Amino acid sequence: MHSRLVRSFLLVALVSLPVHAAAQSRDARPDDRIPPGVPLQALLDEINALKARVAKLESGQVDAPTMVGRYALQLFGIELEGNPAVVGVDLGGATMTLQPNFDVTFSASADSTDVACRLRQRQGMPWVVLCEPPDDSPETITWRVENGMLVLSENGRDTYSPIGAGGQLFIFTDARQQEIDAPRTASWSVLGIAVRLPD
Repeated sequence: MHSRLVRSFLLVALVSLPVHAAAQSRDARPDDRIPPGVPLQALLDEINALKARVAKLESGQVDAPTMVGRYALQLFGIELEGNPAVVGVDLGGATMTLQPNFDVTFSASADSTDVACRLRQRQGMPWVVLCEPPDDSPETITWRVENGMLVLSENGRDTYSPIGAGGQLFIFTDARQQEIDAPRTASWSVLGIAVRLPD
């Protein structure tokens, strides 16, 4: 009778041991558990949504809603003017926002570190550096996505910008010439890089 009782006790202890160990293992890794009260289908939907976002980033395919948001913009430009001759190098930064209505707006960052600086030399004069906050209201600029490119439009002129990292950055270049005050003319070339800011 005593040996039967001992065997029964050992059998119960051995059977319950793996269950207890598994419970301890689950308690030791809470991240592996499904949160209580969360339906399995909701978790599957979230996983599928994340998979779709990752696939979109890896494919490089973006659409207009993907591009809406704020970007840290940095510009590097070269300016040449004639009669009298002026040489300039422009550096600038601003926060650029692609609005849902396809307008583009610019503003200085909250910490006011965005400035536009110009290194200039006028013929017969020494080099000077001029810095000022960026213009919050430049010419009206609109945007669109076309064939995987971001297109910035200003006064009927389109600039096509390659989009990288699933819409996290874009790069653009431009060159133009215009008459300032006849017979003075000026030309500019610019390189711009914009990196997506957190929402």
